[in-house]
Amino acid sequence: MKYLTKEWYIAWRRAGISRGLRPDPLAEQFREARYKKVYDEELRRYIASFEPLDISTIKKIHEEEFKQAKKVLPPAEWQKYYDAMLAWQIKTWHDEMKPFGDAEKQQLTDEFIDWQRSKIEICQTLPDEIKAKIADIRLLALGYASQEVINILNEYCAGQEEIVDEVEQEVKQRNRFIEAGTSAGMKLKQVREENPDIQNCDSIDDQLRNELFQKITWEGTTLRIDFEETSLIIPEAKILEYDELIIGAGWFEYELYRQDNRIQFQMLAVNFDKGGSIPVYFSVEGADIQFSEDSPSERQ
Repeated sequence: MKYLTKEWYIAWRRAGISRGLRPDPLAEQFREARYKKVYDEELRRYIASFEPLDISTIKKIHEEEFKQAKKVLPPAEWQKYYDAMLAWQIKTWHDEMKPFGDAEKQQLTDEFIDWQRSKIEICQTLPDEIKAKIADIRLLALGYASQEVINILNEYCAGQEEIVDEVEQEVKQRNRFIEAGTSAGMKLKQVREENPDIQNCDSIDDQLRNELFQKITWEGTTLRIDFEETSLIIPEAKILEYDELIIGAGWFEYELYRQDNRIQFQMLAVNFDKGGSIPVYFSVEGADIQFSEDSPSERQ
């Protein structure tokens, strides 16, 4: 990767530090007891978000939503809406939730610990002059800071976001031009022409968003990259860079380069193993980029 590098990804994450921060006057000074209290509260919230909800709680959560619907719907239609929505919410958050015991709670606790560690690591990459204003960076990683620190971070992170967005848009513009000449790009164009109202069909990135790398295999000189729902084919391929952490990692960004009749397909993925957020590279050169005619599930 030349532009959307691991360092770019870290800057992208750093740009998000200020999002959702909650002001806390007690964060102005280092207080171990305060951190422990907030940590325990956030851990409880995290675990609770996976627990089955009782029916009274489900009704309470959606009470305001049902009230608003009652104002605009005729009584008979509102009752149908209420019955259907409540039944779906109960089915989703009560009936179909898996049994929740000590083993599940421990797994979620471990995930939360890893997530908190990852957030602390990215907060540690802030400039020293900003870190000097932060009494407890662990509390910041949990989403709490003094109003002074929030104001400073809002300005800093907005600048970071502007920088990473500018780089990303420049890369995407070049990608579009090169991708249009590949079989994958022409296939997407055909789909858009046949379905003018279709969404999320502008690029390879649209097709792979939220996908995980599942398997990378060879069929002669052709490389097959299997994701969960989609597979890419690279004829006459040559792997330029490979990280073992790519398997199970999530698709994130890519860069395309063309030289003569060869295309360089450089990919940035993120491995979330143990709650981390590790950027990894996978780069390949080939004659073309194609969508496979069969999905990974059809090949199993």
